Amino acid sequence: EKYIARNIFFKFAVDQAGLYGSEEHSMKAAGHELNGLKGYFKFIVEKNVSRLHVGLMCLIDYRGYRLSATSKLPVGKNSLKYGSDDAGKTVHADIEELNELMKQAAAFMGMKGHIVGFNDATVKMIYGPCDIEAHLGNDNRFYVL
Repeated sequence: EKYIARNIFFKFAVDQAGLYGSEEHSMKAAGHELNGLKGYFKFIVEKNVSRLHVGLMCLIDYRGYRLSATSKLPVGKNSLKYGSDDAGKTVHADIEELNELMKQAAAFMGMKGHIVGFNDATVKMIYGPCDIEAHLGNDNRFYVL
């Protein structure tokens, strides 16, 4: 379940699709998502990368539920340029500059690239998880989600 209120994007960490096996594992995955975002932020700051950006994010634990709260970013339905938003059915690595930034960030965090996609038409080399999303924002900046 996802909501937007006061330019904050809220997402409940629930396992609606059965991907994680339990609500507890879904909550843990949200924690890993925040840790990953911290890794990209550290790369941006330490390497002084001006073209790659991350949104503000925090986790909220309340009465047995976990929500992630993220600042609303200037991205939309057609702004995805790297990664996948449909579990690898469609994989993007559309902009060479962004591809190189993601490769450098992965090396900084000790990750290697891997082949992602289900058929020859969608197969791409991705540095990071298959479901990573990097967008070209309306402001012409790259955003990692």
